Amino acid sequence: MTRATWPAPTPPNPPPLHADSYFSSKLHEFRLSIAKATTGKPGKTPKVPNAPKANGAYIFVAHDWPEWQKKPLAHLASLWIPPPSGDASEGSFSVPDPVGYMKDFALGDASLKPFLKKIMPLCALAITEMKGKRELSNLLAFKAPFDEVALWHDNLEYVKKSLDLTHVQVVLTNDPRLSDAASALAMDPQGRVKNVVPMEPDVVPFTQE
Repeated sequence: MTRATWPAPTPPNPPPLHADSYFSSKLHEFRLSIAKATTGKPGKTPKVPNAPKANGAYIFVAHDWPEWQKKPLAHLASLWIPPPSGDASEGSFSVPDPVGYMKDFALGDASLKPFLKKIMPLCALAITEMKGKRELSNLLAFKAPFDEVALWHDNLEYVKKSLDLTHVQVVLTNDPRLSDAASALAMDPQGRVKNVVPMEPDVVPFTQE
């Protein structure tokens, strides 16, 4: 008789799990967005009678962190004081109220002030992520938990089936076509791409003959 101990459980792999959750969530959001763009509300009659059903979509994905995100996060990272080498304690910020400090920082910068309502939740999230940490989190180090662009490219056929589309293009926010006014208007008539940041892609449906 063969005797063997129970196999040790394999710890979960955070990046793939995170990627799967992100992918499923975004596809769900995109389905609702595409339905709303053509009917007004999912399941309702079309905005325009006899309007052709969307059969394609541009999925806009950020190629880099926009300046309104990068600038405050980089400054927040500069306030982080890691624990001394060999010290078991956690690190800390050099200011007693980092949230309040970052609000003043954003308000004092003319280029950041218009984005204050987006910057403050982002900074609050980054500060929360640093609790109990000894080194910078992915957010403050500008590291995504997985390759967002590759995820969309590698699963393009699945995306088409899931969204019931025949044409899908993954477009990075630095695509040269978006620098041309006419092309940008044709691809993104509502200017949605300006709100695309890492981990927050967007979709714009279109109808192709």
